Amino acid sequence: MLYPFFLLYNVNNKIIKMADMDKKNIERKIFIVSGSSGVGKNTIIDCLLVRNSDFMLLKSYTSRPKEERDEKNKNYFNITREDFEEKIANDKLLEYDIMHGNYMGIGKDIIEDAIKSGKSLIKDVSVLGFVNSKEKLRGKLGVVGIWLTADKTELKKRLENRGEKDIDLRLKIYTKEQKQMYIFDYIIDNYNKDKTIETMEKIFDIEHNNRRGIPYLSINRFSYRKIHRYDNSLSKGKRLKPVKVIFEEGEMFVVDGIYRYLASLINNVDICKIVIDKNLNLENKKGLYKEWSKKFREIIG
Repeated sequence: MLYPFFLLYNVNNKIIKMADMDKKNIERKIFIVSGSSGVGKNTIIDCLLVRNSDFMLLKSYTSRPKEERDEKNKNYFNITREDFEEKIANDKLLEYDIMHGNYMGIGKDIIEDAIKSGKSLIKDVSVLGFVNSKEKLRGKLGVVGIWLTADKTELKKRLENRGEKDIDLRLKIYTKEQKQMYIFDYIIDNYNKDKTIETMEKIFDIEHNNRRGIPYLSINRFSYRKIHRYDNSLSKGKRLKPVKVIFEEGEMFVVDGIYRYLASLINNVDICKIVIDKNLNLENKKGLYKEWSKKFREIIG
């Protein structure tokens, strides 16, 4: 099968070429999983670690008193608030944030040891932690952000079932956090644990091989003018709205916001991808492989 992941496009005197990596050349990355309290981050991560031996959990330091779930999952190094603040003062943290009154952050020593493992890393981190990690690890390790979301009513039930305190406060924070989720690379509605795990494993495959999405669009409707329009927006420093994607047969299809997605690739900027559940027309999908492969050959010459 030919993968249409080559694009040569001249816009505003910029010539950009994008290519899919050899599938044998896996690029290890850190996958940041974030979302509101109660959305199921740790449950999903634990299941993924069991199913994927080439992944390693990246632990954090926290000033939170040790809890029963810390003993079970061992996701954190529990230290005193004074010790945490000493690490801040001595610049020994990659990132840190205050969550529900407690410090949480990734130590530089932890990330350095983890990178040496040669494995891909996975970690639950706050919104600020994701932003800081992406900036500070630039050039060292690829950072992919995955936001897990859930309906507010369902989230309240989950918090109640686990005996969470201050539910009203957490739901108030949820409303604020929902406005920040679009800075992430992917958004997944965690309405079904097994479905979410399956989707995340598809994201791992796409990201490890640096594969790009296939526009679910007939070549006959393709327009350079529309890409140029979004390119102008990016040149003015504007952030592009999210696009919608579907995973099928090992590929990611862009089904909404196609020109925004292409503009993001051309300008090498991140764009949020909302994963939706929908079955694509099999006949049309097969035709896209041929259409886009031929079209990109014409563009490249």
